[in-house]
Amino acid sequence: MARISRAIRNFIHYGPLLASFIIVLVTIMTTLAILAGTPISSIRLPSGRVTWQHHPTVKTFLNLTVFLILAMLTTYHFISCMIHGPGFVKHNWKPEKKKLEARLQWCQECQGFKCPRSHHCRKCGRCVKKMDHHCPWINACVGHKNHAHFMRFLFYASIGCGYGGANLAYTAVKIIFYGNTNFILAYYYNSVIKFVLLIFSCGIAFGVSLAVGFLLVMQIRDISKTLPISNLGLSGRPCGDIVI
Repeated sequence: MARISRAIRNFIHYGPLLASFIIVLVTIMTTLAILAGTPISSIRLPSGRVTWQHHPTVKTFLNLTVFLILAMLTTYHFISCMIHGPGFVKHNWKPEKKKLEARLQWCQECQGFKCPRSHHCRKCGRCVKKMDHHCPWINACVGHKNHAHFMRFLFYASIGCGYGGANLAYTAVKIIFYGNTNFILAYYYNSVIKFVLLIFSCGIAFGVSLAVGFLLVMQIRDISKTLPISNLGLSGRPCGDIVI
């Protein structure tokens, strides 16, 4: 329950709320764009009212399935980053071996030693184990416990937004050149506002894909240059006492 309550507190912030809005917007608009490519036919009900029935194709089904899987994986790892947290060093922590204290830094705020690669985050108010950075989009630090989820979040978000943006761009091109003759497109995008929202979502999707993809490349580069703890002359787990 402590993890869930902390995740809820972290979520109520402009960063996670904006990220959630982008995920929801791109997911909804891309789903509509993919469905706009499915054939539909009119059916007259016994009451006299006319309704529409979709006739999805295998291509549409696979296209939508791939995108929704990417969207779900992005959402899962996004939430997991906040639920698991980075992993904090206990207050007043000291290494088991007294001689190791000379190699460790002292944290005045936490009144304890900093284990290797840990840093004190002023926004979190704690020493974070293997701290990478404080991410505003999850309103929490990226560290030992959630770094793997963060990397997967970046990967699926960049791929998912790029995939969604391609579908949105394809639909926008069809509307521009075939909107007057394509009944299905006219059925889904029957106003200027919907078309503007489609273009806006397309721009957001490609922008996020490029930005997040660049961050992913930078993360991979930094990880490849990380110095192993063993090279510091310390044990592999000098601060095993970590609270969540």
